Amino acid sequence: MTTEIAQGKEQGKGQKKAKGQGGQPKVNKALQRAELQQKKLDRKLTRAAQPDTAVVSRKALETNAMVALLGQNDYFITQLRNKVGYDPKIEVSKAMNLLQINGAIRNIVAIANAAMQHTLGMTYEPPRGLEVTKVDPAKLNLEKILEGLQTIVTAAEATAPAETAKPAELKKVA
Repeated sequence: MTTEIAQGKEQGKGQKKAKGQGGQPKVNKALQRAELQQKKLDRKLTRAAQPDTAVVSRKALETNAMVALLGQNDYFITQLRNKVGYDPKIEVSKAMNLLQINGAIRNIVAIANAAMQHTLGMTYEPPRGLEVTKVDPAKLNLEKILEGLQTIVTAAEATAPAETAKPAELKKVA
């Protein structure tokens, strides 16, 4: 008998055998959860070390959804850019429109950040490459912006195929 098998038999002594489990020892669920959490953490740390990865601290519940959308968005943009011109099913004009919509959404988020910083009396510096520095947050008409965004969402819902999930309705924040 090898030493590993002998050690395994020694460790198995004193453990209760669960009924109906073929004589297997009971597994501590808390230990399993802790091991799973450690594996997830190890995967996150491995990904965080990659040069194409950014780490996002999430303090607000809304940020969780934004981070999930951002990850999906990155994947779809990459796929779209890689396939346009090669895949005959992807029209170049449609791909360009989608990329322009994506850029407009980035600017909308930056404008919202500028408006929030102004409301909080803080200084905001938009990320490089965004053209929102011309926006004066003090002069923003938030009601008109919300109306316009709701119009966009409604138009998207009207043109979306029936099997596509429809975007959630924008709600006014009081």
